[in-house]
Amino acid sequence: MLNLETGEVGGKGLIQKMLSPAKLTTGESTGYAYGFAVGAYKGFKQLSVIGDWAGYGVAVVYYPDQRIGFAVLANWDYAYPEQFVQSIADINLEPFFKLKTKAATSQVPASKPRKDVKLSPAVLGRYTGVYRLNPGTLLVITQAGQQLVLTIPGQGEKYPLSAVSETEFTLTFPGFLITFQKNKEGKIPQLVWRQGGSETIAPRIELVKPTPAELGEYAGTYFNEELDIRYTVALKGEAIVLMAKERGAIALSPQEKDRFRGNSRVFPALVFLRDGRNNVTGFVVDDELVRDLVFRKI
Repeated sequence: MLNLETGEVGGKGLIQKMLSPAKLTTGESTGYAYGFAVGAYKGFKQLSVIGDWAGYGVAVVYYPDQRIGFAVLANWDYAYPEQFVQSIADINLEPFFKLKTKAATSQVPASKPRKDVKLSPAVLGRYTGVYRLNPGTLLVITQAGQQLVLTIPGQGEKYPLSAVSETEFTLTFPGFLITFQKNKEGKIPQLVWRQGGSETIAPRIELVKPTPAELGEYAGTYFNEELDIRYTVALKGEAIVLMAKERGAIALSPQEKDRFRGNSRVFPALVFLRDGRNNVTGFVVDDELVRDLVFRKI
């Protein structure tokens, strides 16, 4: 963070590149530069880096105009350091926020507090559905009267969403913004989940309920040559399970067509592969930490 000010390592030119977001062909900013997410938080320019690997996590936020920044390191997968670092920022930005508010109110007449936007049930209904945030996490958007509600399967809690524009919604706790994106036909193919300076695109999906006969197509033995490991997928009643000697039976719950969610952290999501004749030929282990690990059906 000090080097972002001094440029001692790399020089000012390199620092400028690190802080300059790329642009799309439309001219819009991606919000992501060379290693940093560049955005704003409570009206302050914010640079952030958030990531995890092999059980360790890190979240760094830096406010160049205020010359303050914070880093949180964690050695547990479920510590969520980005939530800690944002809470620390809230406390330390408070004096700057008060100064900014005081300066603004002294220059312009006081305005009424911003109110949530009221949208018609018809508009809200366009956004209801299921969105895949990452290989193992779904976001379910439902409608309750004149409000949208977010649930995450497996967590049980319901989060009401407040509209701040026709397409943007906030959660009841700060730092989160959901933006529904329209295509040329006016449909909603995806949403953007923004949290702590980072953003994730979540495509809209259609859940399926395969019949036992359809589930039977996945049964068989699967082999990965690189790891020299075999797994068996078996039909158990009206469900399928993945048999792993070291972990026992792992239940696989259907999501999209050929995509299943496992009840194991090692197998959070499996995507089955098919050939040109629609025969199942293998599966791919897909996760935030493991991508495209292919097991062929033998």
